[in-house]
Amino acid sequence: MSLSPECSCCHEAGHAVAWVVNGDRLVLVIGRADANLTPEQESVRKAAIVGAGGGAADLVNQLFRARRSGGATIRQGGNSSCEHCKSSVFSDTCPACMKTLTHHLACIFAGGSATAHLLPDEHDGSQLRDDFVQVHDLLQRALTNAEQRERLRSQAEQEAGELIRRESKAVQKLGSELLVRGVLDGSEAEKIIRNNLQISSF
Repeated sequence: MSLSPECSCCHEAGHAVAWVVNGDRLVLVIGRADANLTPEQESVRKAAIVGAGGGAADLVNQLFRARRSGGATIRQGGNSSCEHCKSSVFSDTCPACMKTLTHHLACIFAGGSATAHLLPDEHDGSQLRDDFVQVHDLLQRALTNAEQRERLRSQAEQEAGELIRRESKAVQKLGSELLVRGVLDGSEAEKIIRNNLQISSF
């Protein structure tokens, strides 16, 4: 089942708002499958799988790929070195690394949370397959304990829902602009988001 243009734009707006709140920099936000991308934007879209390394941000970057809906939110993560354990390698015993991972998972869940909250009549869990695959892959790579994975997944889903409810104005404004224009450069999308945020970070 494919997303309607409105649903796809809302989905990507949810991701984009969450990534900005997470402290990442947006590069490109594609709201609809029929968006007319410039050659430069198309090049960015094709090169969307970026990053290599062992940090939580790098793992998310490696797993991030264009969605089958035609939309995509492409961003650049911040410093992948943990300030708490002073390592660039993710540690499941470090509270700060685990917090970073939870926030990243929440950003992935935020697209589905946005459609569930703002477009409940159009929201369909089957449309979130790519997001769920990303979350599953990331958790499998980051954590060996199944109970720990499920606990973190549940926490991230709850965090995403709370974020979208709190920042629904920013999601709606960005989603509306994406519906009209189809695609926004990161700086344009960030300006819309920041002008409508309730808080600036997790």
